[in-house]
Amino acid sequence: MGLIAASCSSTDGGATTTAVPESEVGPASDSTTIPADSSSTTTSTSTTTTTSPPATSAATTSTTTTTVPPTTTTTTTTTTTSTTTPTPTPTTTTTTTTAAPPPSSASVAIGDNFFSGNVTIALGGSVTWTWTGANMHSTTSGGDWDSGIQVSGTFAHTFSSAGTFNYFCTVHPFMTASVTVVAP
Repeated sequence: MGLIAASCSSTDGGATTTAVPESEVGPASDSTTIPADSSSTTTSTSTTTTTSPPATSAATTSTTTTTVPPTTTTTTTTTTTSTTTPTPTPTTTTTTTTAAPPPSSASVAIGDNFFSGNVTIALGGSVTWTWTGANMHSTTSGGDWDSGIQVSGTFAHTFSSAGTFNYFCTVHPFMTASVTVVAP
């Protein structure tokens, strides 16, 4: 009859050894030794069973040590976020502007080698040209009017039809301008 030694570790790092007669526990061939690995996780379970046979009492202590290798789990998560910016809907805005009616009369200055500008008048209106320079000039439109050559004074013409009327100076043909007549 031999003795079987069972060893258990406690949480404080100490160890307890108990000698139990082999006849009370069973043969030593039922026991398994699992070496501890420094990089593994060790789980210990201790079970104590007390049985009462009719004549004597016996205590059975068994220790199971399981070594579980450490595991590494790598999880890769890919997240794709889509952002959509709404395209604005074009808006059409129609603005109607009512222009003031053109004036019924206008004035044009005839300076040395220039007319003061183009003018717009209402149908039935008139334009008055005034000589302001020292040189001789005219206001002439191919058959509609002709002031003749003057050095000073004024000339007026009343327009009885709508349209654009170009005019020039007969002394200086590079001097040009226009009168636009608008019907109501």
